Amino acid sequence: MAAKNKISNQNAVHEGFLTRCVNYLKQVITLAKRVTWPNRRATVTTTIAVMVMVTITCIFFLAVDQLIGLGLHTLFQIGG
Repeated sequence: MAAKNKISNQNAVHEGFLTRCVNYLKQVITLAKRVTWPNRRATVTTTIAVMVMVTITCIFFLAVDQLIGLGLHTLFQIGG
């Protein structure tokens, strides 16, 4: 009898886990439907802004790297 109770308790635990998983997924779907997604124009505008800032940042760090390299080369007369 104790073995039967143990098995039914394990089944209840597993059913509880599966029920929680299903409820969680239902909540995720409900919340995903409430999300306000950006339109195409906003997405393109934001993407362009990010690409411009990345380009500016790359140019800035290239210039800083070149200046530091030039300074070290001048200071120590080493390097290529």
